[in-house]
Amino acid sequence: MILKTVLTLSVALILIHTDASAQEKKYLVNEYKQYCLKAGSKNTDNLKIASGPTTVALKRGQSPGKTWLVSLGKTDFRISIEDQSQAKLADVAAKLESLPPLYRRAFAIVSESGKDGVAIYRDLNGAAAHGSQNYLNIIPQASPAVYMHEAGHVMEQRARNQQTDILEQWTSALKADQVSVSRYGDGVAHEDLAEFAMLYAGCLDAGKLDRLKRDSPKRYALWEKILKLADAK
Repeated sequence: MILKTVLTLSVALILIHTDASAQEKKYLVNEYKQYCLKAGSKNTDNLKIASGPTTVALKRGQSPGKTWLVSLGKTDFRISIEDQSQAKLADVAAKLESLPPLYRRAFAIVSESGKDGVAIYRDLNGAAAHGSQNYLNIIPQASPAVYMHEAGHVMEQRARNQQTDILEQWTSALKADQVSVSRYGDGVAHEDLAEFAMLYAGCLDAGKLDRLKRDSPKRYALWEKILKLADAK
């Protein structure tokens, strides 16, 4: 009976310690997400329509929609909106305008021949967005921070065309930094990378990159390398 009581108390103490450790764990997102939410104040470029709307069948499920060729600053790309999403081009434009110019490269990549560009869908089976170098699908409710995150996926995949071990390099970098970006990023390397890309975008806009570099130097250096490999800078 005494042994059982001691074991029970030991387990309870372990659980308490584990909970406390989880609460004390540092996530970079807790400090830097504020800059992502306020991004865009320094941007002066406005989205301009070059052509459209043109009626199309979007790549995802051949859903009926409209597409526009647009420009934002020096970057030309495409925006496609699924009809049933009822999204407004002006609302999408406002979110795109809030991202730093450096990240517009992602919009150009997903607007290459045969691609829908930035594509807005009513529903993505519960997800806010799906991003790769072949598509960038987003629901109307997604915030600019989601666009920043997905731009990370787009440019990471483009960089992998030149260096196939980018994600292995990222895994080494995150281990060396010994700090988590976010709870979501803890799951797999490519999500950690996209979460870092989001924070980088916010810090770039806010002039806080030096602090992000201080807190996560290995990721910072590798993300800047990825931006160069993706022809973003």
